[in-house]
Amino acid sequence: MAQSVEVPPPVIVGQWKEDTFLPERQCHGNYAAADLQQYLTRARVAMWLPDTRSVSLDSSAGCIIVRVPSLGAARLAELVLRGVAVPRQTVLLIWEMPQRKG
Repeated sequence: MAQSVEVPPPVIVGQWKEDTFLPERQCHGNYAAADLQQYLTRARVAMWLPDTRSVSLDSSAGCIIVRVPSLGAARLAELVLRGVAVPRQTVLLIWEMPQRKG
């Protein structure tokens, strides 16, 4: 069994937590790599989206990791993953905010 993964805190937009990043929707590492492998091919469809940075299997974390640079990209990736029947609880969606220069 995979070890538990550290889920980032939820993103807050305005006054509300963004549903896309709620901890209960994120993967917590409860999946074996063999089980995730069957979803990985479908999850890679998210790479067709212009803002998806990566889709990878992290067998040590027990999750499919999807990295995006914006809230809109995260919402779209989540929608596409649902459309190709990848269970949301198998995915750890990570918003990689751009670094400020200066």
